[in-house]
Amino acid sequence: MDNWRLAGPYLGHDEPKGFCKESEHPEAVLPSEGGSPFRLTKAWDCSTYHRSTSGLNEHEQRERRRAEYRCPWDNEEVNLMAISESIVPKQSYPRRVLMLGPALSVKGGITTVEELYFQAWDCSRYTLRHIATYVDGWKLVKFLVAGRALAAFCYYLVFWRPDILHVHFAWRASIFRKAVFVLLARLWGVKILLHCHDGPLEAFYQKLGPLGRLIVRAVLNRADKLVVLSSYCEGYFQKLHLRAPVVVLNNPTARHCPVARSAHAKRVVLSLGKLSKGKGTYDTLRAVPDVLRSSADTEFWLGGDGEMDQVKAVLAAQPWCQNVRLLGWVTDKEKDRVLSAATVFLLPSYSEGFPMAVLEAMAYGLPVISTPVGGIPDAVVDGKTGFLVNPGDVQAISGKLSLLLGDPDLCLEFGANARRLVEEKFQVDVIMQRLYALYDTCLEEAKC
Repeated sequence: MDNWRLAGPYLGHDEPKGFCKESEHPEAVLPSEGGSPFRLTKAWDCSTYHRSTSGLNEHEQRERRRAEYRCPWDNEEVNLMAISESIVPKQSYPRRVLMLGPALSVKGGITTVEELYFQAWDCSRYTLRHIATYVDGWKLVKFLVAGRALAAFCYYLVFWRPDILHVHFAWRASIFRKAVFVLLARLWGVKILLHCHDGPLEAFYQKLGPLGRLIVRAVLNRADKLVVLSSYCEGYFQKLHLRAPVVVLNNPTARHCPVARSAHAKRVVLSLGKLSKGKGTYDTLRAVPDVLRSSADTEFWLGGDGEMDQVKAVLAAQPWCQNVRLLGWVTDKEKDRVLSAATVFLLPSYSEGFPMAVLEAMAYGLPVISTPVGGIPDAVVDGKTGFLVNPGDVQAISGKLSLLLGDPDLCLEFGANARRLVEEKFQVDVIMQRLYALYDTCLEEAKC
């Protein structure tokens, strides 16, 4: 059986991008194209790793293999779990990471972070599997996906034997959905990294009854590392006196080519995110008349889904409605187009974790006007890369917008500072090295 390896189909909703090819990294176990999750595939070439055993009798060859690999098939009974663990030398095999999060079809910041991770993933350091635990759609579809995710998770626990479980979660139902996965991983002895993508849980936590709070604390306390998005969130979680150490890992952003911006270009205020009160959408609309008094040709582009009908109703009653465009949810080429055409990025949110839209705007060289909530102050430096205003302060929003729109040179200066800060601190390659360091720390602690 020396030329066999354990293989199984990809059981998540989406196959992550960025996996290495077998020809590039023969030691990486990749998903098969289909078939039974328990089949053995004749693909492994052990000649690369075995010293020659020619000239040795059968007993000597068996002892040589046992000394080098502790191969389980040298015994009378073959154990599939042991095969999956020792099919290659332990010193050369990349450690395994099992990641849980929403399907890549789900709209939102967590999905964007997952995609960036997958695109930049280094298979020579850690082998990755992803299981989708949530999709948009009907409740029945969500229930079926959750059930499939649990089945896939149990399969990977038993037959793939992950070293680390990396769980992306937010508040409300998300943390309760992940509770069973965290408990099973802890019972199986897997190191757990919980990655919180929401702001602090004060409002959510206070609404819970005693049982709900007990479950939330139990889940958080099972983590080996609790990863948060900002220093503000770190401070809050430390006050809860959880057993798990709290670590800050900012969201990443992809590297983009510099955009040639002109001081004489059309003035566009861009906002990307769910249309809602929490994202400050209606504050943006209330600021429009004041901005148009000083910059009559300014256009406001609002990209995102959410309360589309309510926003349309507000616009229908305004004489300046022609200056506002509703873009819907924008992705890929359309997002690149609007970010390249914008002059200022605006996100006057009331609550945030660490909005990906702000990082993307800064990566495109846009000055940002936002609020000092969640992790935004870690990215937007007031007076250097943009301005911070208090949530709900419409007068301050219109004032800062008028200042930037009326001073193209200041816009270009802030935009250049924003791009430089992103490249130094939030570029995906930088964040990935910090993530791998967290994994390394978890595994080193396991040896102590």
